[in-house]
Amino acid sequence: MARQQSSPKKNKGKIIAPVAAKKEKVKIKARPDQAMTLWMIVLVLVLPVLYTDKTMDPDIPVRYIFITVFLLLFILYFFVLRKKISVFPLPLPVKIVFGAGAAYALWSIVSAMGALNPREGYYEISRQLLNIIFLFTVMIMIIKEEPSVLKLCKALVLVAIIQSVIGIFQYYDLGFTNIPGDPARPYGMMANRNLYGSAQALLMPFCVFVLYKAATSWKYISGIALAGLSSSVFLSQTRSSWLSTIAIMIVSFVLVSIFSKPNRKKWAIGTLIAAISIAILVFLIFSLDTEGDLRQSTIERTRSLAPGGISANDHSVENAQERIRMWKKTFLLIKDKPITGAGPGNWRITIPKYGSEGMSWYYGQYTPDRPHNVYLLVTSETGIPGALLYFGMWLMIVILGFKVIRKPRSEDQRILVILMLAGGAALACDCMFSFPTERFEHSLYIYLMAGIILGIYANNEAQDRPISASLKKPLLWLGITILLFNLFLGFTKYKFETHFKQANYYQSQQQWQKEVDEVRAGENNFITLGPDVSTPIQIKSAIAYKELKEYDKALHDIKIAERYHPYNSRSYSTEGTIYTEQQQYDKAIACYLRGLQINPMYDVLLKNLAINYFLTNNFKGCIETIVKLNIPGDKQYNDLMNDAKQKLAADSVGSRQPGSKQ
Repeated sequence: MARQQSSPKKNKGKIIAPVAAKKEKVKIKARPDQAMTLWMIVLVLVLPVLYTDKTMDPDIPVRYIFITVFLLLFILYFFVLRKKISVFPLPLPVKIVFGAGAAYALWSIVSAMGALNPREGYYEISRQLLNIIFLFTVMIMIIKEEPSVLKLCKALVLVAIIQSVIGIFQYYDLGFTNIPGDPARPYGMMANRNLYGSAQALLMPFCVFVLYKAATSWKYISGIALAGLSSSVFLSQTRSSWLSTIAIMIVSFVLVSIFSKPNRKKWAIGTLIAAISIAILVFLIFSLDTEGDLRQSTIERTRSLAPGGISANDHSVENAQERIRMWKKTFLLIKDKPITGAGPGNWRITIPKYGSEGMSWYYGQYTPDRPHNVYLLVTSETGIPGALLYFGMWLMIVILGFKVIRKPRSEDQRILVILMLAGGAALACDCMFSFPTERFEHSLYIYLMAGIILGIYANNEAQDRPISASLKKPLLWLGITILLFNLFLGFTKYKFETHFKQANYYQSQQQWQKEVDEVRAGENNFITLGPDVSTPIQIKSAIAYKELKEYDKALHDIKIAERYHPYNSRSYSTEGTIYTEQQQYDKAIACYLRGLQINPMYDVLLKNLAINYFLTNNFKGCIETIVKLNIPGDKQYNDLMNDAKQKLAADSVGSRQPGSKQ
């Protein structure tokens, strides 16, 4: 019998419909705000690939402008337009971090007051304040959007792949060789091989976190990124980057083993697999080294790191020895100025004062620009108080990181902070032998790590307390003012380097008036020395005026150059030639001798001095100077020395003739 359908019941003439089942209310979880994270992703994707061939340094000016504009827009949008400035009261240790950073900038101003060239401090001090603002924005991003940090790390994985591909292609001459940079490859988009290697190492902690936390597809992508980073770090042949990579592996393994019991075994296996994979990659790279140059370079550099290897006779060890000699000279500078230091940006100006014997600049081929040691650089430029403030800030960040990994909210949070601390260990190694803090892409990675630690610590300390405080408006507008000055300084630096580079070109073409015009367009009161070469731009105009026979203007400009850098022998060489052309030989000789006090074997100075000695009948001095040159194949100076010997002999004979004056 078929089942009858139920019909509505009748109740007093009313039709009553069956009761419908109650619908369950589905709670739609609000998607967390990710706006700040998305902005930061744009920054990390764009900044490391920016460059220009118009400036002397292809990276620094354009990236300086970009990050300043980014931070200015970020603050105006989130803290002014959206008024997203309310945060719970920051914990005291976090305030100490920012207080120490700001105090270091203020102390740098004090140090600059006694510097040989205070103008070089503008850029260094402004950059320090810029970094503090960036650190604050990263911390706020983490406080507001901590769950989105994985997305930021994924973006850095993509950066790692891009940079690795570029560097590997450069090394094997497969592409990207048109990107400006040093002759030594690979330099990626960092313009320098050492800096490329260190930047690649600093990307590793972010990639490892993606490998640990992300879904399967991203695990494969991060694995590819880590393979590319390992290969490019090895190809960079940068010892500090090798040590940084080892530091990341050891520190992360030790901290996970101590603090993360659930991940201990997995991490040990992963570390072992990573070590084996790196060994296989190195073996494969060696198999492609048909010339054997890479193998030889690796042996030399590895030997220089080993105990007793410092006595080996090869280029890599000689390079290491020179750095040690440079550090010794820097210690002398610190000893002379332990309180205020030489002033920010003034190490390269002051260090030639301590002599060049045993150094490569003894021969005048280049002027020193950095000690390849951030610890000594900071201490020598801002004194012991400056070093305590600067490194104290970083020490506090490390302490807060350890506080987090001891009592995290989750195991994922613990692993993230452990990896950021491992990245800090890599930075500490690199700072011992290189100069990573001078580049903006390095600062990007460094302050991202620090900001992640501070943001997580602040969140954990706040727990579930309500938001009750907001950023003081005076601090907000002070930050905007600092950024505006950095923007002005960025464009000033860009303009300076553009015109300096163009002046170099016109000098090579002997277009003297155009060279002068470029110098006049580029000179300013904020940036005075060219990057790396440490040369005042006024040297260029002085040379041009000399060629135009406008000697008064030439002397005026060379005096400015000497004031900006009193230990640059090229200035005294140029001044000497100006006096020589005016037949003021005694003044010229004084200039050459002053330059030789700085670079005793600078061949240009010695040649010019020999000529002027000859012109003033100081034939003995001429001969002794030419002998120092050790250029037996140079016909011009051999003839000059022979003439000097003949005249000296004639004078000697004449002095013995009857009636000659004794």
